[in-house]
Amino acid sequence: IGATFFGVDNYRSGWDGGVELGKWIKANWQGRIDKLIVLEHTSGGTLPAMRLTGQVEGLQSVIGDIAEADTIRLDDASVSHDTEKVLLLQLESLPGARKLAVISISDNTAEAIVNAARKSGRTDHIATAAQGAGTRLVRSELRKAHSVIVAATLFRPEKYGRPLIELAQKILRGEQAPPAVYIKHVVVDRNNIGDYYPDN
Repeated sequence: IGATFFGVDNYRSGWDGGVELGKWIKANWQGRIDKLIVLEHTSGGTLPAMRLTGQVEGLQSVIGDIAEADTIRLDDASVSHDTEKVLLLQLESLPGARKLAVISISDNTAEAIVNAARKSGRTDHIATAAQGAGTRLVRSELRKAHSVIVAATLFRPEKYGRPLIELAQKILRGEQAPPAVYIKHVVVDRNNIGDYYPDN
């Protein structure tokens, strides 16, 4: 109680990723999808929920409202141990779907989406935006001309140190600290990922 939150603005990072996913869908799928698959994380509480909500709302701000009947929600109770396996089973149940947008909570989830797409032979049918861009696999996918991961919000935790120390010093001096200090995330894709990670 009374502590200052330091970290990602989950709703805004989700929104920005959702907008980029929507732009890709608009450019490549004429702004239409067959189904939206949301890989939820309800056991994680409010912060993951804000990130997921932001993504869905950001996506809809570009391509329009998505009917609940066209939305599939897979809760972490079923996917936490093996997201890839659960998603593969879901894909098997949608043999006719050719335009599937998948909402991802993290890099690990994004990697599972990529693996499921490859194993099912449906890399052309699935699009997602990663959250974090903190793994080599995600960054490698972002560099490709055609990838399941079309964009990502980049958090760069290796840059957290200086602002975190500055915040701690401010608190130790007895100065008023804001209730939340958000890191500055950026949206990356194949056009600018090299500006932040030229080698990996």
